[in-house]
Amino acid sequence: MKKIKQFSFKNYNFIKGNFAIRIIALVVLLHGIFIVVGTLLNQILLKHLLRISFYSIDISLMVGLTLIYLSFLLQRRKKNAWFLTIVVYAIYLGANLENYNDIRLSFHHLGSLILVRTILLPVFLIALLLINSSKYVVKSDTQSFRSALKISAIVIIVLLLYGVAGYRLLGESGFHQKISFFSAFHLTIDQFNITNSPLKTFDQKARFFVDSLFLVYLAALGYVLISFFKPIKDKFSSQKNSNLRFRQLLWLQHDARSEDFFKIWPQDKRYFFDSTLKSALAYRVNRGIAVVLGGPVGKKARFKQLINEFSYVCFGNDWKPAFIHCEDTYMELFKLLGFNYQKIGQEAVVNIDHFIKDTIKDKYYRNILNRFNKANYSYKMLSPPHDRAVLNELKSISDDWLKRGGHLERGFAMGYFSTEYMNLTKVLVAYDQSNKIMAFVNIITPEFDKVEATYDLLRFKKDALGNVNDYLLIKLIEELKHSGYRRLNLGLCPLTGINKDIKNKEERSLIDNVLSFAYANGDRFYSFSGLYRFKNKYQPEWRDRYFFFKGGLGSFTRINTALMNIMRKTRH
Repeated sequence: MKKIKQFSFKNYNFIKGNFAIRIIALVVLLHGIFIVVGTLLNQILLKHLLRISFYSIDISLMVGLTLIYLSFLLQRRKKNAWFLTIVVYAIYLGANLENYNDIRLSFHHLGSLILVRTILLPVFLIALLLINSSKYVVKSDTQSFRSALKISAIVIIVLLLYGVAGYRLLGESGFHQKISFFSAFHLTIDQFNITNSPLKTFDQKARFFVDSLFLVYLAALGYVLISFFKPIKDKFSSQKNSNLRFRQLLWLQHDARSEDFFKIWPQDKRYFFDSTLKSALAYRVNRGIAVVLGGPVGKKARFKQLINEFSYVCFGNDWKPAFIHCEDTYMELFKLLGFNYQKIGQEAVVNIDHFIKDTIKDKYYRNILNRFNKANYSYKMLSPPHDRAVLNELKSISDDWLKRGGHLERGFAMGYFSTEYMNLTKVLVAYDQSNKIMAFVNIITPEFDKVEATYDLLRFKKDALGNVNDYLLIKLIEELKHSGYRRLNLGLCPLTGINKDIKNKEERSLIDNVLSFAYANGDRFYSFSGLYRFKNKYQPEWRDRYFFFKGGLGSFTRINTALMNIMRKTRH
């Protein structure tokens, strides 16, 4: 992999936002609006034109509309927009220089204002764009552009056939003159009437034909123009080699945890490696947000360089990087690199020895165990590969649980029920007195973490004995104890502990206030407090989890929307 130059937020002002870039975009936008409004007013007031195709006579109108479109792309530092803006202004400047005397005579009462608008402003903007050329680095998807050209070529061929046939058939009746094949071809191509004068129409068919031809022509040009600036897509081709290399880094990382398993499963992620291939990130892109799952893996000394290189690539692809579900151990690193942080909840981690020695002796757990023993419930730990009949029974339970609770399968940061997934994990099942499976929980115990286990899917039948979830978790903790594990990760409780570290109101951010309100008032949509109470009775250690990102509430909202889209896309 080609080595990438060190990328520092301190050395590159464009990451923080450059004033010159914003000024250029604003001036181009205002200039485009001025040209469009001026051209339309001139045509309406002076020429009394009522038909849509006649408004294309002045090429200035197209220049103005193009500049308005380009101004938004310049704000995003698109390299293609930078190049095309220079070309448009060069053409605009050349046309104005050639016709300057005619323009000045037509608007002699405006004097120096015409000189500024038609000559000096384009020269100034071209110079400013050239000076800031190094700051326009956002790439576009050339493959999509090539595809768009192919489609547009087909559209143009159809357009030519339609135009030539229309002019030839409607010649004498619609335009009161014979139109040769060459003239019809010329009229069709030159819809802006740059090299010829528009034909006068004499009936409704001819007017409809000219207007429809112009609209189709504009649509084809617009499609090509939009495709020219389309961001590079995040293409999810085969990632087998990257996935294998990422797994190897997890094996080499001494503090990798069981929940890092979700960075390699589901297989819906891309992997970004630093220039030495010694550290990496697992991510996906949605709506311009590069969502990274957890922190980096691999050699810790390379993490800063890794994030710098990833940020550079994100900037070049018009993506905004966001790191979700991260531990606080990365706090100082992300602060150093200019990221904001936001606590999004806490993860519950049970100390297995403490639970077996103390917690399980509580009256609550004694009652549960007594009740399930009296009901002749039993349990068994099943190791993969699982029997097909067992998998079918587990699927039936899972489907019933999903329908009954209105749940959805999720991906990216968690697993979802599938034969392939279940055969990667152990499954603890609970049997009733008839030896029927009533509930199950699957356990993530990857080879790279022999200390902490994680469970993922915990599902049960409608007619299972009450508190079957607790029964399964008690037995799971006992099994993990026998296997030498020290901790069980119960997963994230969203929005819990948001205010724990905030000492006064001045330290609270707007996002803190929004999340605190959601936690206090959102139980009718999602039982935040109920989930916390369920996990807290296991007397876990609570670990803070964070998002690291750029921007404020708007960016945070976009990240959450992108995350929900990514997780929702992977379903059973």
